Amino acid sequence: MLIQKLEAAVQESPQSPWTSRSSSSESDDQQRRLPPTPKQRRTGARIGIGVMLLALAVIILLDRFHVIH
Repeated sequence: MLIQKLEAAVQESPQSPWTSRSSSSESDDQQRRLPPTPKQRRTGARIGIGVMLLALAVIILLDRFHVIH
């Protein structure tokens, strides 16, 4: 019984002011929840590979100039 009262007290109210959203922000949220398109996946993969290669190049240069040992 105590658990049921706690659950009822903790549940979010649909009329909570901090969870209310305007109609424009709801459409923005729905667009963000969509899965990425193939073009976005390729772009993300290219950016990720580029960042890794850049980090590797920096590490190699730092090692070559004996900044790291």
